Amino acid sequence: MISGLFRTLTICVSLALTGNALIAQAEDIKGEDIRNLIAGKTIFGYNVDDREDVTWYFATDGVVKQRKKGAVSEGTWRIEDDIGRLCIQLRDPYSNTKAKERCRVLAKQDDKLEMHGLKKDGRRSGETLKIKEIVEGNAGNM
Repeated sequence: MISGLFRTLTICVSLALTGNALIAQAEDIKGEDIRNLIAGKTIFGYNVDDREDVTWYFATDGVVKQRKKGAVSEGTWRIEDDIGRLCIQLRDPYSNTKAKERCRVLAKQDDKLEMHGLKKDGRRSGETLKIKEIVEGNAGNM
């Protein structure tokens, strides 16, 4: 009886230490697949960190528009094809100054999509956008 209990406890501790062995890993979306997913489309999402809704429109010519807190920012987007990152540079909606370009990774886990901010070294930052819906065209009227 004790050896069976010990074996069960050992298995539980092993799973805990190996880190979510039963949870599916997110799969990053790369290059052309990103372009096919977003070009000419509107993404409605929720910024987990800021706890607010965000809308993005990715025009096919590389122009991007973002609505956040009621203000619309405009800028450019591109794909780093060699590593599959989505890079965006926006202008501040109030001062019209250009912000530094920031790259993100799109990831799919099960049937859910997320956009994650990246640090300079390529690791994911804490910034996460949960994608609620992707719609053809400029559905956000930006």
